[in-house]
Amino acid sequence: MQRRLPSQARVRQPDGTDADPVPAAPAATEPRPAVSDSSTDAAIPSAAGGACTPNSRPAVTLSLILTQPPWHDGLRAADWLFHAKPHHAPGVAFFAWSRIDAGPGAGEREQLIGRLTHAIPLYLAEAVHYWSYYATSTYIDVAAGHGPMIYDTAVDGADMFETVPDAIAWLVTGQISGRVRNGSDPVTLSLTLWDCSRHEQVACASEVTALEGAGAVVQEMEGRLLRHLGMARDSAQDGFYLRPSTETMGAYLRVLGQSFMLWLLASGDLHERRLTNVRLMLECPLHLGLSGRGLEVPRLMYLSGLVKAMGDHLALLPEYQPRTLDLLSEAADDSPTARLAPLVWKIFGMRERIEQRLRDLPAHGEPSYRLWLEQLLIDDAARPE
Repeated sequence: MQRRLPSQARVRQPDGTDADPVPAAPAATEPRPAVSDSSTDAAIPSAAGGACTPNSRPAVTLSLILTQPPWHDGLRAADWLFHAKPHHAPGVAFFAWSRIDAGPGAGEREQLIGRLTHAIPLYLAEAVHYWSYYATSTYIDVAAGHGPMIYDTAVDGADMFETVPDAIAWLVTGQISGRVRNGSDPVTLSLTLWDCSRHEQVACASEVTALEGAGAVVQEMEGRLLRHLGMARDSAQDGFYLRPSTETMGAYLRVLGQSFMLWLLASGDLHERRLTNVRLMLECPLHLGLSGRGLEVPRLMYLSGLVKAMGDHLALLPEYQPRTLDLLSEAADDSPTARLAPLVWKIFGMRERIEQRLRDLPAHGEPSYRLWLEQLLIDDAARPE
């Protein structure tokens, strides 16, 4: 992750240190605050960050640059799990989508669209990260303490060419347009690709869809984008990664957006009162993880979210212990979920299990995993009673 103030960006290196500042990309227009998330928009529960009214708009707007999927954070620097991109890898920059021609009101369906303005670019960046040799960055503006901002005019990639780092080869912008007055009203999803070397727009794709079909459209756009970018991988960057199915894609987008909101909460960039229900934000990935037919990512999203939420929500922990342990019991022995079990044991005070896992490791094998286990024990010992 990186945090960028309006005047500059600081690049968070893989080791947690900050690199030299880089210029900030300019805002396309004066933003309006993101609408609040509801908890009733789908069969799988959802909840996320809240709105500030124009009269209460905060003075400070942060620009965040995510250089990895948001669910990578929260796993206590599990570097043994993720393969890093080489420093010389060319980059693709994604920008939060705009909401065009929304019309008055902020009903339940408009709230869902608000979430998609940051969930869609996060997913496309995740897809390019995992299925190509490009490095990715996702730019999302946040009203400090209040959550992501939504812009009501399109981002012009031509304004960004001189402000992104030299390593960025492509820019990806997008927008959701159309007034939604009832459940049958369609929206238009539009994605634009910009070539930084030629300083021009090179491709654009638009699809009209009902909100319930947005996930399938996003997957179609993902395929087109990967084909246009090239540098495709034959297998995913990390072996456990699988694409969500078309049937689960809508739920996956919601969970991905919630993972980002929990990261904002854990980092102090979102006030807890702006979240409608942290419990539901944990339920969503847990539900998907328990019924995901082998999909590892929703399970990792849940574990990451549990770590992020536990600091301020310790009262929730007892009710999640049985189902979290069920999640571990269903995981294959060599799966990422099973290997992350010590993180769960740490959360629920099972220190002796971590110590046993450490003793069971081969004497000279898996040094990075051993260091991770040792750090969990150190952090646990340093935690105040």
